[in-house]
Amino acid sequence: MRGRRSAIGLALACTVACIPDRRPPSPPPPPPVPQPPPRTEPPVIAIDPNEVIEFPRHAGPLGLPLGRGGWLKPGEVTSIGETTWVVGSMASSGRVLPESPRVATDGVSRGFVLRLEGDERQVLLPASPVGPYHHIHAIAGWSDGVVVGGTHGNTGWVSQLTDDGDARWARALNDGARPAWVSDIVAGRDHAFVLVEEARGPKVDDGIDCRVEVIDREGTSVHAWHLAGGTYCRCSAGALVDDDVVIVGHVAGQAPWIDPQGSGDEARRAFVARFGRDGRQRWVRTVANGRSVHATDVIANADGIVTLGQATGPLTGPRNEELLGTGVEQGVWVVRWSGEGEAQDEIGLHASDAVLASKLTETTDGIWLGGSYQGHLEIAAQKGPRAYVPTAFLARLDAQLRLRTFITWPGHGRGTRLHGVTATPTGVIRVLGDRDPEAGEKWPACFLGEP
Repeated sequence: MRGRRSAIGLALACTVACIPDRRPPSPPPPPPVPQPPPRTEPPVIAIDPNEVIEFPRHAGPLGLPLGRGGWLKPGEVTSIGETTWVVGSMASSGRVLPESPRVATDGVSRGFVLRLEGDERQVLLPASPVGPYHHIHAIAGWSDGVVVGGTHGNTGWVSQLTDDGDARWARALNDGARPAWVSDIVAGRDHAFVLVEEARGPKVDDGIDCRVEVIDREGTSVHAWHLAGGTYCRCSAGALVDDDVVIVGHVAGQAPWIDPQGSGDEARRAFVARFGRDGRQRWVRTVANGRSVHATDVIANADGIVTLGQATGPLTGPRNEELLGTGVEQGVWVVRWSGEGEAQDEIGLHASDAVLASKLTETTDGIWLGGSYQGHLEIAAQKGPRAYVPTAFLARLDAQLRLRTFITWPGHGRGTRLHGVTATPTGVIRVLGDRDPEAGEKWPACFLGEP
């Protein structure tokens, strides 16, 4: 009996399963109602989730005022031991320091050297063999003094000074027929590399090439070579690596020493190149985006060679990482290279308006870079502090180029900019900057500040 019931049940199940379902299909479920995203606080910028980036704002005065009563054009700031040196020029009559004597320019710029050691401050007014320097662009230290480079009219000059500003020697770097100036000096043990930029004709608009002059401690030229090509070739800065020099800058157009096959990009592109003391090229690398990229500074340490630059528009780094994304107007890039020219780390910083790079320095806490930015700072696709006018900043990066500290020098409604940054062996950091004129002021106000 149980077996018969099972058979009938199976027959009924088959009959029901074989009858087609003629009911109309059910309507699809309504689409989900979109929900507004949850309200969140502005994100905390952190490259490493275990470490929060500091965003201090410099409080109080910007720093030691420079150029009272006149127009001071900053050149460079550097530290030699615990002594800090500032070079530049007074473009109009005034005082380098509030307490220093007035510098009379007599219608032309007057170069100066400012020496600060502890509480001692000394203003030096060195002269070239044909008269006062019109501007001093660069300074480097040797054990028995400093070497400065600048211009007098169209003539580029380099000179070694004692601590008191007396010239041990001085020599011209061109005949003055074409404008020339010193962009940087890289001092070794018994020689120095002088980076000279020189116009190709009587005007700077005729194009610019770079010449590397190697001098001994008496100022005698022992070797020289040219970096040229395209519309122009600019050398911004150099750093010593063993007995070699690493030079950064930018070039537009074909440069045979970069493009041996003859294919050159007409857009401005940055370069970093290593040369021996005899001018032999070890290697050269470029950073480009088809629009405008240039390098502004370089330092070398035990971890490699670190280069700083800026770019207009998006930028993909040498490690094929997006450093500056689509829509970026102007941003900053940093790349660390090995001594053999292999890119090892890279980072990009940008703001909604623009970020400009100036100089690098180093302490035991990391690498410091200075510049100015405007708009919302953006790092790792997250937003940082906003600046409504150009605002000077100092950023600290760790050995892997991750951002750790970001310090600003707000000008209380006036634009501020950093032109240089230096550090002493004990870790004292000083920045050279300026602020836009306030009501009633004729010239920008320069300052030497500390974070």
